[in-house]
Amino acid sequence: MLLSIIIAMYNTEKYIAKCLNSILTQGLKANDYEIIVIDDGSTDKGADIVEKLTMDNPNIILIKKENGGQSSARNMGFDIARGEYVMCVDSDDYLEPNSLIKLLSLIKKDDLDVASFNFNKVDESGTIIQEKKYYSEHPGIMTGADFMCKFVIVGAMCLYIFKKELIDKHNLRLIEGIFQEDEEFIPQLLSYAKRVKYLDIIVYNYLERSNSTTQNKSIEHRAKLLNDLIVVISHLQKRIKSEPENAPIFKAISRKTEQLSLSICLRLIREKYPEDIILDITKQMKQKKLYPLNYKHLKASQRAIACMINLESLFLFSIKR
Repeated sequence: MLLSIIIAMYNTEKYIAKCLNSILTQGLKANDYEIIVIDDGSTDKGADIVEKLTMDNPNIILIKKENGGQSSARNMGFDIARGEYVMCVDSDDYLEPNSLIKLLSLIKKDDLDVASFNFNKVDESGTIIQEKKYYSEHPGIMTGADFMCKFVIVGAMCLYIFKKELIDKHNLRLIEGIFQEDEEFIPQLLSYAKRVKYLDIIVYNYLERSNSTTQNKSIEHRAKLLNDLIVVISHLQKRIKSEPENAPIFKAISRKTEQLSLSICLRLIREKYPEDIILDITKQMKQKKLYPLNYKHLKASQRAIACMINLESLFLFSIKR
C-alpha cells in the first residue's frame, strides 16, 4: 500500500463528509491508499457519517476511542497505518482536486523521505482567504538538517508527507496532552530524514473557523500554549544532547529552539497577560536556561530583536506596559 491518510476527528460532523470526499475523489486506486479515521470521543454524529461512507469505500477505517486529544488519535493512526507514506489531514479541512496524484508522483520520482507543500487558507464558504507559501526558494533535495538550517520551518503536520519507515525506525510519536505538538514532531522527523524537498504545489485547504483551537483567545488557553512551547523546546534539546556542536543536526535543532524561545518572548510582549503568568513563564525560561535568549543560530534580524529582549529591564517593561 502506498499511502495512509490519518484523520483525527472530534465533533466535526459538519465538515467530515467534505473532508473524506475530497480524498476519495483524487483518482487513486482504492487499494493504493487507506483513510484511517480516529474518532476521538466525539459526541456528535460524525462517526455515523463516516460509517455510511465505509459501506462503499472499504479503504476507510473507522476507529472509536475515548477522548484523549489530537496527538493520541494521530499516534494511534501511526500504529495502525500500513502505507509506505503517511500524511495527516484535519477533519474540518480538505484536499485540492487531483493534488494527491501529483504529490505522490513527485515523491516517488525522487524517493523522498519527507516532502512539504503549499496550502490555501479558506473560509466556511470555500472562498480562498490566502494562498500560503512558506518557502520562496526551491533548492532541490536536501537533508532534513540542511532544510531546517535554510528555512524557518512550519510546524504543521498537515503540510508534510513522509515515509512511515522514519517514524517506525526512530519510534517517533507526538507528545500527548499538549498543544503545538507539531512544533516538536516535525523537527524530530526532519532530523532523521536524508531526502527532503519543498514542492511548490497546493495540496491542502485549511479551514479557518472562529471556534477552532487556533482561534481560542482566552488567557488560560494562551498561557497553556506558552507552557507547551517550553515543553516542546525541552524535548528538542534532548534530541541533540549527544550531538557535537558542529554537527548539522545540532545547528538545525538549536536554531529551531532559539526561534521558539524568541517566539515566547514576543508573545509575552505583544499579548496581555496577568502578572502571575508573566512571572511563571519567565521563571521557567530562566530555570531551563532559555532566558537570556540564545541566538547564535538565528538570522541577523532575529538576533537584533533577541539582543534587545535580553536587556531584562527593557523586556519586563515592554511586557507590563
